[in-house]
Amino acid sequence: MTSKTDFREHIIDYIQKFQGTKYGLAITIPPWRVIVWTFVASFAGMASVAAIQYNASLFVDSNGSLNSLIGSFGATAVLLYCAIDSPLAQPRNVVLGHVISALIGVVCQKGLTAFRDPEPYRWLAASLSVSLSITAMQVTKTVHPPGGATALIATTGGPTIYALGFTYVLMPVMFGVILMLAVALVINNIERHYPMYWWSPQKPDKIQRQPFAEPVDEGEIFAPSGPANQGTGIVDQGADLAHHGIDLVTDDTFR
Repeated sequence: MTSKTDFREHIIDYIQKFQGTKYGLAITIPPWRVIVWTFVASFAGMASVAAIQYNASLFVDSNGSLNSLIGSFGATAVLLYCAIDSPLAQPRNVVLGHVISALIGVVCQKGLTAFRDPEPYRWLAASLSVSLSITAMQVTKTVHPPGGATALIATTGGPTIYALGFTYVLMPVMFGVILMLAVALVINNIERHYPMYWWSPQKPDKIQRQPFAEPVDEGEIFAPSGPANQGTGIVDQGADLAHHGIDLVTDDTFR
């Protein structure tokens, strides 16, 4: 009887999680200057890779093609030019997140060639490429969400992408990412400060999630020690995390 009661309570607790915690980072409208420069930076970044893609004849002969643009770059632009103080938007994560994911995606695509008719198994390659990319980014501390899309494109992007093979990693992925990063360095620093760090923060603020911890008081949570919010629309990074199981701590071993 007790086991059935415990099981029922566990199910109820599990379903109640769907309601959300009501805690988190507050989103606000950033200053108009930041909005303007975000637009300028994102336009310039995307234009730099798109212009090369659609004007390949300027760089190669008329029969050639030059792939410099993939869909995941659109998501990278949001992080790279808008949420510039996010750990997911720092150079290490942007470049390596894409490159690692691209490598995994190409390997999964190459694996399909073992089958006479690969199409019935493409769903498996697509799923594996994304899942393996996420795992690889986690263990290398290079999580960059658009990387998942980069891996997916490698396995589902069509014959033109498949034909690139491992060249896909260099062009469009690495080339495009470095070009977009260069634009971020030039324009983001006009009104804001980018990057926060190149490889890892010297005194990082790390969010630890402890699923079964008791609730903590807001006074026990302190704000990050880094620069103030740069108009990304995210505020109250300390107090709003004062919820059970989420502690904002400084840990020099994070590097």
